[in-house]
Amino acid sequence: MSRARDTANQINRVNSSAADATALTVDSSENVLVGTTSTDQSIAGHGFKPDGFAYHTRNGGAMLRLNRLTSDGDLMQIQKDGTTVGSVGNKSDDLIIHTTTANHSGLRFGEGYIFPVDNTGNTSDGVHDLGLSVGRYKDFYLSGGIHLGGVGSANKLDDYEEGTWTPTGEGITYAQAFGSYVKVGRMVMVTYNITFPSTGNTGGAQINSLPFSATVGNAYQSGGYITASSGGSAVETLFLTVATNRLIFRDSGNNNKNNNEFSQDFIQGSAVYTTD
Repeated sequence: MSRARDTANQINRVNSSAADATALTVDSSENVLVGTTSTDQSIAGHGFKPDGFAYHTRNGGAMLRLNRLTSDGDLMQIQKDGTTVGSVGNKSDDLIIHTTTANHSGLRFGEGYIFPVDNTGNTSDGVHDLGLSVGRYKDFYLSGGIHLGGVGSANKLDDYEEGTWTPTGEGITYAQAFGSYVKVGRMVMVTYNITFPSTGNTGGAQINSLPFSATVGNAYQSGGYITASSGGSAVETLFLTVATNRLIFRDSGNNNKNNNEFSQDFIQGSAVYTTD
């Protein structure tokens, strides 16, 4: 009982220094309340419970400020059983959040960058992974590129794209024309399915309007095959020259093919080339 009376006296002294306002309350459950008389955490104020739990509620403002003077270092240490397992600190104007366990990692937030740090908060280069085989991120959105295997311009992948395109003929209109492409960096792979009309046109057999202009000087590429429109088994291996914006069909003797040689024939194939 004397302990309770002592506590009550301490509260009275606090109350008397705060005019008619209640500055601090200790309720029957030994909760210490500041700025409020309720343990309802939706009401502004501070609460300290006897089991070590504390809460802070404020309407429209920050609830905690940690201000380290003079030197860089920890602003907050997080412990488990008396051992520090994590830290929130600063280096210059950068915020650093990291674990303190050996071989663990963290992040440093700077001016226009976020990069990994080790368990002491120092810069870590080429050591830590982003995600795991059993803990993967879903999508990765970039407005620029990603460097793979190095930091030079040759290691930067800045484009991936896939889609469809419509092959067009030279001097003829294909009875059927469909194409698709995949572009990875400067490398482009196109596939095509075309059917020639019945024609006596002797113009060069070629596919125009590539989805991306090719770098001049590409080597011959495998061009696929043709089969007679009657469904016969006649098959001819073709070769391609990849020009700036077209694929030119050639035979095994490196001779250009003409449209009339493919009258009513179906051709499908693919080509890989580089673009600027």
